[in-house]
Amino acid sequence: MLWYAISLSLSSKGPVTSKTVSIRLGFPGTSIATSLSFNLVSLASVLYEYFFVPHTAWVPLAGIGVWKGWGILALLGAAGISE
Repeated sequence: MLWYAISLSLSSKGPVTSKTVSIRLGFPGTSIATSLSFNLVSLASVLYEYFFVPHTAWVPLAGIGVWKGWGILALLGAAGISE
């Protein structure tokens, strides 16, 4: 069974001690870790774009001309997934 360990080093006045905390998630832990990492990356990307990307980068998306010609794209997409 797969298990993950997080090692924490705790130092005191004496010798350095090590404490290990085990999180035994097994096979379901892989899907949990994957979904958490995907969601964290998405959240970080949105926050980065909101705070650091100039707002002029989003100006073309506000225009009406962006939404023209999507009918052809929808038809081609439907033809590609219908087979």
